[in-house]
Amino acid sequence: MQKRIRLIMDVGMTLLPLLMAYSLIGEMFHEIVGTLIFILFITHHVLNRKWSASLFKGKYSAGRIFRTVVNLPFIKETAYQRSGIAYMIAKRVNHLQAQKAAATIWKERRARINTISPGVIVTPLAYDEFAATGDGYQNMIDTSAEERTGTSDEIAEAGAFLLGEYAGFISGTDLLIDGGVIASIRTGQYKLH
Repeated sequence: MQKRIRLIMDVGMTLLPLLMAYSLIGEMFHEIVGTLIFILFITHHVLNRKWSASLFKGKYSAGRIFRTVVNLPFIKETAYQRSGIAYMIAKRVNHLQAQKAAATIWKERRARINTISPGVIVTPLAYDEFAATGDGYQNMIDTSAEERTGTSDEIAEAGAFLLGEYAGFISGTDLLIDGGVIASIRTGQYKLH
């Protein structure tokens, strides 16, 4: 029963913030959703009090320190001055949460949980981002192995593969579809700003 409650809370804490926009829902509903998120936040911490209590027990290896820091709720956005690094850390935390869900909650339901990390994909929103960053995206594209942007069809095909019968043994992993951008960052060909 507690696992079901935690699952409902996790889904609620993920989806409810998407409903917070005044322009979409109005002020009254915004206040109701905000109150629900606050209640879920408090309940989440009550149900996970063992995690909080374990902070001061045992030895701290480098891995434990990193996992503790990225899980602490009070990291401020000013902790990382470079937004590219903050974005990469946030994505990595999401990957770790998906792996955990695949190995625990969704395992019992025989579901496979995977994530897809697309690179620079041409969409209407991407054109706005291209304009806002100047040469940043173009430099990223030029230093990647494929030297081009991806398409939404390529992402859809990868998603179809992960959902299909040939990917039945793939679970708890991230499929990186970026044309080699991350490789160019790791090899120093592209520097994050």
